[in-house]
Amino acid sequence: MRGSSVVWDFFSKDVDENGLRVAQCKICKRRMKIPLSKTTTNLLYHLEKEHRSVVQNARNSEKDDACEATKVQTTLTRSFHRVMNSQSKRSVHRNLAVLIADCSLPLRVVSTASFKKFVTSLNPAHKPPTRRSILSILKSNVDDIDAANRNLFADPNFFANTMDCWSSFSSGTGLLAITSHTRTSAILDCVPMGLSSHTAELIKEKLLQCLRRLEVNEESISAMVADGASNMKKTASDAGLEYLQCSAHVINLAVVKALKREYVESVLQKYSNVVSKMNKSTAVKRVSIGGNNTVYGMQNQMGFDIYNNLRHIDNDVHTARSTLRLPRIRPRPDDWWKIAQKIVDRKRKLASFGN
Repeated sequence: MRGSSVVWDFFSKDVDENGLRVAQCKICKRRMKIPLSKTTTNLLYHLEKEHRSVVQNARNSEKDDACEATKVQTTLTRSFHRVMNSQSKRSVHRNLAVLIADCSLPLRVVSTASFKKFVTSLNPAHKPPTRRSILSILKSNVDDIDAANRNLFADPNFFANTMDCWSSFSSGTGLLAITSHTRTSAILDCVPMGLSSHTAELIKEKLLQCLRRLEVNEESISAMVADGASNMKKTASDAGLEYLQCSAHVINLAVVKALKREYVESVLQKYSNVVSKMNKSTAVKRVSIGGNNTVYGMQNQMGFDIYNNLRHIDNDVHTARSTLRLPRIRPRPDDWWKIAQKIVDRKRKLASFGN
């Protein structure tokens, strides 16, 4: 059993031939009596006299171990409270600036107590950026994008502009998005326009400011693409540009208008009611997906035999109308027949899965 004194790092306890307790030096193997008082003065004297250099080296080693332990403790503390270097800090702040821009968040979010508390919970050693720092980062990002766009449009080839206006209530302003197209597309600007009327004169002014800032030759613009709003048409006319109405916008308007037709809207309402009822039903949600189980689960919840009713739609248009309780259709009653036929085909496929 090792003693409590540091002397026992260099001595081991033993018993001599007379049964007396002795201490044997681990260095020179000399045996020395252990006094009844169990003091170690004689043992220390032996070490100082015979093995001074060894003892000194041991003491230096203990100091080094203590320093190393302190360093390890410091490293562990820093790992839990990691202090980022300047490069990592700039990267985090840039990502935060992009988040604020993408989500249209106010700059004051970085100075709120809740945001600071959130950052501290992630890393107590990190201090969030100020509003001024975020604004500076955003301006720097805009400058980088503008420089890339200048290089892109330095080519003398023609390109087309796409523009759109909308009101952003989260930002508290109207916005004008300007996109240019060559073989690739690039967002040139997203211009705040306030909440006042978006007149053709204002849109034209913002467009020309954007083009001049990017050093784009106005004569290289071959066309302007926008929605069918009158202010966009007048903007193109005033700027001397060929106006093209956005085909995707036209298609979207056509679909929206078609879905608002009386006979289509009634069908959509019927299906909306069915879906709403099924979504609220826990019994339907417990029905396994696939085949007759789904069909029978639906008809049990809705209170009528879906499959058998729809199966009879094959007979004729009149049966389809009476089964689905459809109003008389003018001027295209055959549209309902096409819809009903698709429903029957779909239900047949569902039923076949369960067989």
